[in-house]
Amino acid sequence: MTILERHDTTPEIKTAFAKMFSKSPDFVGILNFSTQEISAANHVLEILIEKNHSDVKDLHSLISKADRPAFVQFCKNVQKHGHALVHVQIMASKREFFTFIHGHCLNDKEALIYLVDISKDTKSQRDKFREKWIQIFDHLFEDSKDIMNLYSLSTRTILRLNKRAFISLGYTSEEMQHLTIEQIYPPKELLKLGGIFHRLEMNASSEDEVSFYAKHGELHTARIRASVLEREPEVLCLVQTTELAKG
Repeated sequence: MTILERHDTTPEIKTAFAKMFSKSPDFVGILNFSTQEISAANHVLEILIEKNHSDVKDLHSLISKADRPAFVQFCKNVQKHGHALVHVQIMASKREFFTFIHGHCLNDKEALIYLVDISKDTKSQRDKFREKWIQIFDHLFEDSKDIMNLYSLSTRTILRLNKRAFISLGYTSEEMQHLTIEQIYPPKELLKLGGIFHRLEMNASSEDEVSFYAKHGELHTARIRASVLEREPEVLCLVQTTELAKG
C-alpha cells in the first residue's frame, strides 16, 4: 500500500483505505477535489501507469487533454451528487488506455475513486458483445432514412454504419475506414460532438445540432442524438443523425 503525504487526509480514512483496498485488482485512490492530487493509492497505480507513484503530481495530468474538461466536470458532479462516473483516456509514459473512473464522496474535500482499465477485457468477450449488437443494428436500422451508426464510447470507434450514411456522406465503405473525424467535422463542430458524448457519462441520451462535410465539401446540418445501449462490458451507443432541411 502506498500512502502519499500530500494533504490532510484523516488517519481514520487512511487506515480504512489500507485495510480495504490493498489487494484490489483495480486502482483505488483518494482524490482531493481542489488540487486533484492523490492522497492515497494502492499499488495498482504504479502498474497501470508504469512509473513510480512519487512522480505523479495529480490525476489531472495523466488524463488526455481532450478529456480533461470532462474530468473537471466529474469532480464537480461527485461533490454535488455524492457519486459520478466518467470515461477518459489515460496518457501514461509508456502506454495509453481508456478507463472508467468511479467517484464516491468521502467528505467536503475528498472522494474515493476507482479506476478500471477496460483494456483488460478479453477480446473474445468484447467481440461476442459487439457481434450481438451489430446483428440487431443491421436488422433494425440498415434501411433507415436517417444516418445511423453503432459507436463504442469505450474505444471511440464506429462499429457499424447504415446505407444512408454512405449515401449522405458520399464515401464508400473502404474510403470511410481511412477517414479521420477532422475530415468530416469542422473544428467548432468537433467541440459540439465531443460535448454530446461527454454528457453520456451521466445521462442515457444526449443531442445537439451539428454540421458536417460530405465527400465533395458540401456542408450539411443535422440533429445528432446519441443514446446509450449498454455500459458493460463496454459503452455502446446508438447515434442517429437527422439531416435538417436547408433554408
